[in-house]
Amino acid sequence: MSAWVDEPLYRLVRSAADPVWAVFLLSIPVAFISPAAAMYSWILIWPASVVHGRVQDSRFAKAETARVDAGLLGDRSVPGCALD
Repeated sequence: MSAWVDEPLYRLVRSAADPVWAVFLLSIPVAFISPAAAMYSWILIWPASVVHGRVQDSRFAKAETARVDAGLLGDRSVPGCALD
């Protein structure tokens, strides 16, 4: 991981695809009962992604606020972290 990528940003980007694979995995047992219902359940990816994105954005904002309060953000020795 690069020095300019902090832990909250890494978690935000890494977890962006979580709703996609979660809905897909949950649709597999549904496919044994009704393949069409499993296919239509993939529509749930959109609202799940929206909700997940809002939760992750909130967590990211809290983590960044804590970093600013602790004085960890704005270090000019790390590229991309300087606050102007």
